[in-house]
Amino acid sequence: MIRSAIESAIIGCAVFCAVSCNTVVDYDVPAHEPGLVVTSFFSPDSTWSVSLHRTQPIQSARNTAPAPVDDGVVTIVRNDLQMPEEVLQLETDGYYRSALGTRPAPGGRYTVKATSPGLTELAEGTSVTPQRPEIADFSVTELEEPVDRDGYRKDTHHLKLRIVGVPGVSVYRVAFFEFRESGSQSGFRHLFFGCNDTAVYHGYGDIDSEDVDQSTTYGGVAILSAKHFQNGSRELTLMFNKYKDTRRFMIVVSALSTDYFEYQRTLLANPQGDSWLSDDFLLPTPIYTNIEGGYGVFAGYADTKEEFELED
Repeated sequence: MIRSAIESAIIGCAVFCAVSCNTVVDYDVPAHEPGLVVTSFFSPDSTWSVSLHRTQPIQSARNTAPAPVDDGVVTIVRNDLQMPEEVLQLETDGYYRSALGTRPAPGGRYTVKATSPGLTELAEGTSVTPQRPEIADFSVTELEEPVDRDGYRKDTHHLKLRIVGVPGVSVYRVAFFEFRESGSQSGFRHLFFGCNDTAVYHGYGDIDSEDVDQSTTYGGVAILSAKHFQNGSRELTLMFNKYKDTRRFMIVVSALSTDYFEYQRTLLANPQGDSWLSDDFLLPTPIYTNIEGGYGVFAGYADTKEEFELED
């Protein structure tokens, strides 16, 4: 009887604690005021294009498909030169494109303006197209014997290059590709590589972070901060394994605008997928936006590519 009384007390206490730890609070969700979401990542290699969507209320089902805006007016303005505005043409599903085939110019400063019937606010944002970075002192060397890198990858070649920075750019991206022949699926794919340079980061969030990934193996992409440049440039050595059936390779160095970097950094700072379900107290990181009167991002970048072939 005594034991039963104690057990009952413990169970009652546990139930009380469980109930007391979950407080229900009534909250009236403010009325949703629709706004425009403007998205464009632009470079000198691509025709002007902008995606236009409408915001959705918080009551919408999770992972609801975006609501495209097909009745909008999207205009591109170059700010640093006296050039006429260009109105982009709707293609499909909120996707607007230059009918003239106009491309951003390196070093240009642009503004996007977007409106839609029924929405009172003009959505607009401004960003720059960086100058293209330079790849200098490029060379590829085959090692006399393969070198073990991380226990299950062996490096057969070293690729050396020097990245010459451009004014106004603080972050660069280095991407390495191999060309794989596989019928209709043939094309360039990211190639894992090694790099022992501590100035090279795995992700956007590693820059200025105290918790940096120390691995020297990269999944085809690395981030480089201009704060590590010396006299305006940085020398890098990438180690990689050449498979027997692979001959073509490509390295792409991208100069990223501040808007591009901040958007990617804040986007990846948020938990992905089912990790949201693992902690009820996770707070999302606000995603960077440079669109006034709306949401989204308007951001430029510029690529420099170097392709090469190696003998079997």
